[in-house]
Amino acid sequence: MRRAGIENMTIQPPDGAGGIIITNAMECWIQGVRSVKVAPPGGPGGGRNHVWLTLTRGNEIRTNYFFGSGGESQSYGVEWYPGSDNLVENNIFQHVTSPLLVGTGSGDVISYNFSIDDLYNLGGGTWMQPTYASHNGGDAMLLIEGNDGLGMYTDNIHGTHHFLTFFRNHFYGDPAKTANTATMHLFRYSRFFNIIGNVLGRTGYYTTYETNLTTDDVDIYSFGQPYPGLAGDSRTKETAMRWGNYDTVSTTSRFDSAEVPSGLANFANPVPATQALPPSLYRSPKPSWWGTGSWPAIGPDVVGGDIPGYAGHAYKIPARRCYEKSAIDPAYGSINVRLFDPAACYETSAPPPDVPRGWWPETLFGIDTRILLLAVVAGIIVILVVARRRSLRRSP
Repeated sequence: MRRAGIENMTIQPPDGAGGIIITNAMECWIQGVRSVKVAPPGGPGGGRNHVWLTLTRGNEIRTNYFFGSGGESQSYGVEWYPGSDNLVENNIFQHVTSPLLVGTGSGDVISYNFSIDDLYNLGGGTWMQPTYASHNGGDAMLLIEGNDGLGMYTDNIHGTHHFLTFFRNHFYGDPAKTANTATMHLFRYSRFFNIIGNVLGRTGYYTTYETNLTTDDVDIYSFGQPYPGLAGDSRTKETAMRWGNYDTVSTTSRFDSAEVPSGLANFANPVPATQALPPSLYRSPKPSWWGTGSWPAIGPDVVGGDIPGYAGHAYKIPARRCYEKSAIDPAYGSINVRLFDPAACYETSAPPPDVPRGWWPETLFGIDTRILLLAVVAGIIVILVVARRRSLRRSP
C-alpha cells in the first residue's frame, strides 16, 4: 500500500484489540486522530498498541492523541517491528504504558512528542515506563529529538542498539514512580549513542549524576547495566558521546571533553570546537504548526523557559501545551480522557504530511511536471488527429 492516510477521527478499539496497523506500506500517514483505549473493570483491556508500523518505510504519524493501554507488558503507543525512515512527530500519549517502542528500525525520526502518566501496574505500580524505549535488536541510526516526557530506556532483552541520537529532549521522570527511574537508561550493548543538548532530571528526586554497570534509580545516566546473572558492558559508557546536556544534579550545562569518546579506535568523535548547537537536526526552519513558542524549546542555549527548575533551559513544546489546555471529555467519566481538536490546539493547521514524492519529480526545467504531462498528452492527441485526417484524405 502507498500514499493512503487516516485523518481527523476518534477511534475506540474493542477491549483487547489493537488500533491502527500499517503493514507492507510506504508514504502513508495518520494525522488528527484520537485513539482511546479504556480498560473495563477487572480486565486488562488495551490490546497491544495504538499504532503498529510493520514492514513499513517513509510513513508519518503526526499530531494525534493516544489514551490508555493495558498497564502491562506489550502495551504500546506507536510500535515499530520493523520499519525505517518513518516520522513520529507532535503526538500526545496519556496513560499509555510504553508510548514509543522501537522493535527494529533505522533512519526513523521520533520528535516533539509528549507523554504523561505512563501506566504500568506490575511490580506494585512503582516501576516507571519511559517515554522512549528500544526493545528489539537491530535498531540503529535513529533521531529522538525535542520530546517532553519521563525518560529513555534501551534494554538488551532481545538484542543490541547502536548509533542512536538524543537531541534536545526534556526527560524528568515520573513523580509517582520510584523504580527504573533513571532518565537516560542505557543497558549493556547500547553503544555509540549521541546524547546532545538535553535537559534532564528533577530537583528533589535525582541525586546521582551517573552510574556504571548498575543503577540506583535516582541517577541521571545509567550505563551498561546487565540483567541479573549477566555481565555488564563497560563499552556502553566508553562509546557514548555527551555534549551540552543540562541536568538537575550538576545544575549546569556540561561541555566536558571527558564525555566525548575521542580516543576510540572505531567511530571516534572529536571534541567539538564550539558549544553552539543547531535548533534541529532535521527541520529548518521552525515548522508552521509550532506557532509563536520558543524555537528551539529545549537545550543549553535556551533562556527564559516556562518550566521551572531548569535554569530557564526548557519551554513546553506544542504537544504539551495542547494537552494542558484541552478539556476533559465527559463522555468517558472520571478517567481524564481529553477532547482533541488539532485546529484549536496549534497556531496553524498542520500542513499535509511530508511524505516523499517517490520517483516522479515535481518540476522539470522549472515547470510543473503536471503541466508538462498535459502538454505532452495534448501534443500526442493533436498529432493523432492530424495523422487521421491525412489518412482519410488519401483514401480513394
